[in-house]
Amino acid sequence: MAEKELFIDDNVVVPEEILKMTSEERKTEIARLEAIAREERQRILESRQAKHE
Repeated sequence: MAEKELFIDDNVVVPEEILKMTSEERKTEIARLEAIAREERQRILESRQAKHE
């Protein structure tokens, strides 16, 4: 059997909306999304913990 080479397509298309943001707007948006991610992670962890009790 022939070996297959793993190829990862890492091309990223940045939306125009993000390209038009100022550095400060990007930082603010990143902070907002990170806060949402923290809340979601906490919710998932609490949900898992409740299942094991």
